[in-house]
Amino acid sequence: TILKTTNAGETWTPLTSGTTQALRSVHFPSANVGYVAGGAGVILKTTNGGTTWTSQNSTITQDLINIRFISDDIGYAVSSTGTFTGGIVIKTVNGGATWTAVYTNNYGLLGLAVVNANTVYAGGGNNQGVGGSSYIVKTTNGGTTWTQVYTGLSNAALRGAWFTSANKGWF
Repeated sequence: TILKTTNAGETWTPLTSGTTQALRSVHFPSANVGYVAGGAGVILKTTNGGTTWTSQNSTITQDLINIRFISDDIGYAVSSTGTFTGGIVIKTVNGGATWTAVYTNNYGLLGLAVVNANTVYAGGGNNQGVGGSSYIVKTTNGGTTWTQVYTGLSNAALRGAWFTSANKGWF
């Protein structure tokens, strides 16, 4: 279910998503263009403020946990397998018409922060009690290369992220 309010949350209107998959993340880079991501790699896009939604081909089948855009056309989504044994960052530069894997690992990815067109942070980890730890990776060239910038918190997973500038952020 996707819900929309136009009166500061006083009332909410359900929107027709066209999918039966669990929806996990929503992001609107502008007033009319928005994206929703969820189960089995589903990505939905609206160009009319949510009145109608069209399916995008994410090219993956594992759950997408977080989706964020820097503009109507450039965005990223992160995924994790249910057992946290595989994570992926996918990127679009054409409004979701095509998605490309730009980073993969052997752990889950849950948190995502898009700072600008070049700087993106993704984080996650294994919280399944099997000795994994949380971590954060970063790109400063639009996803071409990634560097691990944090590891720690045994048996924990970082699920959310936000940056207010290139230097200041939270996971």
